[in-house]
Amino acid sequence: MDNEFKKLIDSLQNNNDKEFVRKAYKFSKAAHKWQYRKSWEEYFIHPVAVALSLRNKFHDIELTIAWLLHDTVEDCETVSIKYIYKTFWNNIGFLVDSVTKNESTFYKKKDFFKHPINKILAWWM
Repeated sequence: MDNEFKKLIDSLQNNNDKEFVRKAYKFSKAAHKWQYRKSWEEYFIHPVAVALSLRNKFHDIELTIAWLLHDTVEDCETVSIKYIYKTFWNNIGFLVDSVTKNESTFYKKKDFFKHPINKILAWWM
């Protein structure tokens, strides 16, 4: 496990949070296993970097987990949004669902949106 992310996990007080973050990390890493950036770096560095950045800014465990998972639905054929909701709590499912660009509806709310950003905005209005 990457050192920075290990430090993040070690800094968590709640053991359940630690286990859930580890679970999301391992799941996302496995889902992106064969994906590489144009630079030939593992693609997985992107969700980890975003998750760490948001964790440092907002200190929110659900947001951290969601951003570890945020590209799995778009980029990994075997991962469905239904699976994310079922496995990683509704709040995390919603966060991942709200940034999934290949869907114009929410999994649990079937309103149609012309642009993906409108999904997140409509949910809060």
